[in-house]
Amino acid sequence: QAYGHNCSLRCPPMLSLHPVLSAKAPDSQHHVWPIERSEEPPPSLSRLTNRLNCRAAVLATAAAATAYVAGSARGANGRTAGGRASRSTCRRAMGDSTAASEDKDKEKNIVPQSVEDLLAGATPDRRGGIKSSMGKKKNILGKKEAEQVIPEDILSGKYGTEALQGMKVMEEICHLLCVGTHILEEVKDKSSQGLHGFKLDKSFVRSGSTGMKTTMPEAGATVITMLMLQKHFPDDKVQSDEDPQLLAADPGFAHLVADFVASFMGVEINAEQVAALHSKCNSVPSEGEMPKRYWAWKPVDTKEEFRGAKDFCSSLALIEDNVPVFSIIGAPMNAFDHASRSVTHARGAAIYYAVQGQGAWTQLIVLERSGGVYQGKHGLKGRSLPLKATDKIRRSNDMLFDAIGTYQLRIAQNRRLREDIYLDTERVGKILGSEYPKFHSCNSSIKYCWLARGEEDIAWSINQGFYDSRCIERAFDYAAGLLVASEAGADVADLDGKPIDWTAGRILSNNRGIVATDPGKVPAKGIMTALQEATAVSQQKYEERCEIRKEKARILALVFANLSKVAETDEEKRNAEFCCAKGMEMLENDEAMEKIVQLSMNREEPLLGHAPEQPNPFGDGRPIHYSPIEV
Repeated sequence: QAYGHNCSLRCPPMLSLHPVLSAKAPDSQHHVWPIERSEEPPPSLSRLTNRLNCRAAVLATAAAATAYVAGSARGANGRTAGGRASRSTCRRAMGDSTAASEDKDKEKNIVPQSVEDLLAGATPDRRGGIKSSMGKKKNILGKKEAEQVIPEDILSGKYGTEALQGMKVMEEICHLLCVGTHILEEVKDKSSQGLHGFKLDKSFVRSGSTGMKTTMPEAGATVITMLMLQKHFPDDKVQSDEDPQLLAADPGFAHLVADFVASFMGVEINAEQVAALHSKCNSVPSEGEMPKRYWAWKPVDTKEEFRGAKDFCSSLALIEDNVPVFSIIGAPMNAFDHASRSVTHARGAAIYYAVQGQGAWTQLIVLERSGGVYQGKHGLKGRSLPLKATDKIRRSNDMLFDAIGTYQLRIAQNRRLREDIYLDTERVGKILGSEYPKFHSCNSSIKYCWLARGEEDIAWSINQGFYDSRCIERAFDYAAGLLVASEAGADVADLDGKPIDWTAGRILSNNRGIVATDPGKVPAKGIMTALQEATAVSQQKYEERCEIRKEKARILALVFANLSKVAETDEEKRNAEFCCAKGMEMLENDEAMEKIVQLSMNREEPLLGHAPEQPNPFGDGRPIHYSPIEV
């Protein structure tokens, strides 16, 4: 109390601190309290005494306080080794809560290096969910095998084996991604939305040779899929965005993925085996002729949506002679629904698949959760249901538009579109008669599955303004989703109304954008007419923007031409002449200006701060920041 601390000791009056200030430690403890002076109060006496519940410990605490007071009264200077020993002995006798708190803080900052490390620090409910998901599989009541859910005509058809193995592996991938997501949620930054944070990025994320980031669950899904393909289709090549040498180049990450896969599957597998399997994920050569038969694989589509806790999917498509013939898409975050249902399934997610000439189907996979925590129970349930884009999923709110005799067009498109692209797409909806179309944003192939099951009227991939005539879409990005949509009866074409030319190779160089529609709501002729009108307006708007840019260029040219007139010294005149020459060179190069305009329009971030530093031509030794002028 002399130091201003309140004693919060909860004990009988006989153990009050004041009567025992001069008490010695019990003989059985044999404590020695060297006297020293300290300018600091006893170490959090009130916090320490709150943890005490026995007479001997209380006496030891009182003796420690007496030693501090006595040392201060005697005027001893400095901190002696004996003083440090007394504090250490006191902590051993009492149990220092401060040290325990520091230990807990250290544990919180430890970056887990394995699934076992992570489980040790996980919350009880999440630890139970993750443990129950590992190793021995827990099946739901009434679980069916893949052979029981796939239609017989598909199993006995040309691609029956591919459909069977695809369904088996996609069931495991949905299960694995649920487990992996909970693992990442345990180490993510709790204040962030999605799967982000220092610990997560340090242990569970790696960047490939192209800079694309891969998480541990993605790598694990790739390993399991490659294992299936190697076992059943050993001669087939694979095309993917994944870096095949990612695990081989990082043994530590390979060990982590091996630990995860081994715990998940309940099998023995080491880092070398995992790296060898992962190396097969991109065996299609980047140049030259495409293989006659190969698989297009996306562990998560897209990576941004997976880590952002949004609708993502996994997709696997078989391509023969540059044409997709079988595809399967697993969407563990997408609730199962169908035109035949009145509500979505409370516990179910959706798997979509299609075979060329044999239709598109959706399969219920139950993924049981409790309080948002995945419990590991999963399984296919019921038989696959056929998909028809013209059979709409209708809910009670749709009756509002029926009552007023109108219809709100439902359009699925990419997220975070530039303003000019969004205005182009909104213009199409208005031309089709929907003043306020309802947009659903999604970058992955799942938007074509929404169209196939009757949830959307239009699904398109538009990454450029309608005025832009470039063909930039990659074939394997759309192979899985477009096969499901087309087999469900959707009309699929590009922005010019041409059918998709899969024979073009890696890039769909003969097609500008991709559009899929429900022919019952938006006939092909109607959407093409609307696109032509919207494209004409888009080109006009683009030319207006170009005129504004040209006007600004003329103003800049005038500024450059008059710089030397306001220069006073010879050095200023030299600098002005240099700026004028470089500026006019840039302004007169229409191709370079178009490139600058297009790059600035394609950006999702401000231009400032992204150009590299360049040498300063004025000779003062300082670099020029953010300059677009090449010196």
